[in-house]
Amino acid sequence: MAEEGIRRIISLSGGGLPAEGHDQPKLPDKIIRLLLKTFAGQVLTDAKGHLEVLRASGLEWTVVRGPRLTDAPGTGTYRVGWVGVNASTQIPRDDLARFILTQVEDDQFVSELPFVST
Repeated sequence: MAEEGIRRIISLSGGGLPAEGHDQPKLPDKIIRLLLKTFAGQVLTDAKGHLEVLRASGLEWTVVRGPRLTDAPGTGTYRVGWVGVNASTQIPRDDLARFILTQVEDDQFVSELPFVST
């Protein structure tokens, strides 16, 4: 990326990856994280490693986090918040993709982990 002069990267992860200082997980969120750690701990470990690499990269990064993805048609409407704050438990793939595309030119969430849901 440095050789090509690319400074911005947007990636995707799940809500199990914590955004310290922003997330305010409620009981259901805590249960989901516990289940994730118990049954798919390597997924969460990989997500945390992915974040460490981005933080050390010197790039302008955003890690978009989403809840359960659905095949429902997108509505063009979604919420951007944090786990436990202005969030729900699902989002159509179309709407999550639409938000990710907005981040290419929007620097509001540089070095952040916004949680996007319906």
